[in-house]
Amino acid sequence: MRILLLALLLGPLLLPVAAPASVFDVYGFSPRGRAMGNAQAAVADDHTATFYNPAGLTRRKHLVVGAGLMLTEPRLRIDRDFQAPEQRRVPDKTPDGFTGIQLGAVFPLGGLIDNRVALGVSMYLPMLTLLRADAIDAQVPQYHRYQTLPDKFVVLASVAFEPFDWLSVGAGVQVLATLDGGVDIDLEFANRRVSQRTVAVDIAPTAAPVAGLLITPLKGLRIGLSYREALQLDYALPSRLNIDDLITLAIDIRGTVLYTPRFFNLGVAYQVEPANLLASAEITWAQWSQAPDP
Repeated sequence: MRILLLALLLGPLLLPVAAPASVFDVYGFSPRGRAMGNAQAAVADDHTATFYNPAGLTRRKHLVVGAGLMLTEPRLRIDRDFQAPEQRRVPDKTPDGFTGIQLGAVFPLGGLIDNRVALGVSMYLPMLTLLRADAIDAQVPQYHRYQTLPDKFVVLASVAFEPFDWLSVGAGVQVLATLDGGVDIDLEFANRRVSQRTVAVDIAPTAAPVAGLLITPLKGLRIGLSYREALQLDYALPSRLNIDDLITLAIDIRGTVLYTPRFFNLGVAYQVEPANLLASAEITWAQWSQAPDP
């Protein structure tokens, strides 16, 4: 019976969906998660479970509120072996430092359901800008996974249900943004002036699914399974340049940046109560083979 129930719960997790990227995939969510190497699929039980494993939200039976400040200053460099003089003219691109605020809360629902349902919400708010994306030329040496990943507002919302004391299931979404717009410029070549210019930029929200299971077969032992869909930021900025109503140039600028693959996580944690010791390990399958051509 338990095997059949788990199969029914895991089945919907295999459906592919496309969505944009999240800062937590690289930098982690909360100091505890980063200190434990993001091995949180069987551990997260506060607002960070909205990202690591939504099923963990039911472990807390009272209201939980959390906040944090993320300060990061990467110290990375690229050592290059130049084979030709023209290669020296291509600059390097290393990630910049950033600052962001993390907020979140868990709301257990009591009453007749006896705290077996919990809602969780969390967000990441960059301090300098709500959304920024750099489409770096593929010829420029760079750290592909970093780019401007932290410069993007992120919201996560999840719900978890505990049908049995040994089993909890959860699902949620990451709400991010795509960037679309256009640029129209009219030039009067003889008068050497711009007669008209129009710039339009639309930021549209999109959602990526997150889901998970949390199993407690023995006291102190927890097994977590979680899934996060492939993430990417798609941008489209078509441009039109009209010269004296005689020549019209159409330039379609579009692409994909900040790609993060589909993740499947299997985590195991054991709590040694007398020693107040928690041990956690996790295996992650990241489908980088599905990444688009930069």
